[in-house]
Amino acid sequence: MTLINVMGITAAQIFGDFGFKDFVLSRDNIGLFRGAIGYIGVVFFLLKSLATNNILWINGMWSGSTLIFETAAAFFLLGERFEHPWQYVALLLIIVGVVGLKGHKILW
Repeated sequence: MTLINVMGITAAQIFGDFGFKDFVLSRDNIGLFRGAIGYIGVVFFLLKSLATNNILWINGMWSGSTLIFETAAAFFLLGERFEHPWQYVALLLIIVGVVGLKGHKILW
């Protein structure tokens, strides 16, 4: 169950970040509202995750999965790119770290 909640945190954060980015670029209050709702979702799923697992595991999985999925969304949906090729290597290393964290213990 914890992995599902961490994915919920990740989805909520992506939704919130994309909403805030829309607000910053267009000054559309709907984007501000979407961003705030996304971060309310982050708090909701974080509380659910903390009820069943430790902070160390949750933070590692949350940080890594958000980085992986939000980077992919920004790359494919928004057309954003890194400035230096080594940043892609660093992203690959983070993916390896998330796989290592996930492999030891999963609480469904």
